[in-house]
Amino acid sequence: MHSSWLDRFKVFLKGGECAHVVHAEDVAAVATYFVSHQFRTPRCFFVSCDNEPLNTFAGIWSLYNAIQNRKPVDSVQPVKHLPIFIPYILRQLFRGHSNKGDIKYPSKKLLSEGFRFTLDLEGAIRRVINAER
Repeated sequence: MHSSWLDRFKVFLKGGECAHVVHAEDVAAVATYFVSHQFRTPRCFFVSCDNEPLNTFAGIWSLYNAIQNRKPVDSVQPVKHLPIFIPYILRQLFRGHSNKGDIKYPSKKLLSEGFRFTLDLEGAIRRVINAER
């Protein structure tokens, strides 16, 4: 992750919006989980960590910085950012359409089937950091 002024500006602008981060290992774990837990009828599940409070652009930025600087992550607070209606309005003006940035894809149905994430959001960020090194 870079710390250029443009990256910081993007976090300030879109910081409150959900980032929808989920690690590929968790996606693969879901696929292998359902090999042994088959259904009679097809079903659809969201594989996401959207329910985690830090799964926003500002939250991930703050979590990443805390892990990089070896600070405790249990008290991480997202960096300051604009309210989510501002990037929404800007996208409306420039693109003509947009979601509000507050859409979350819950994994509640997946969890109710007995699946447990192996990494979660913090684990995913740690894997990304370790891959960078």
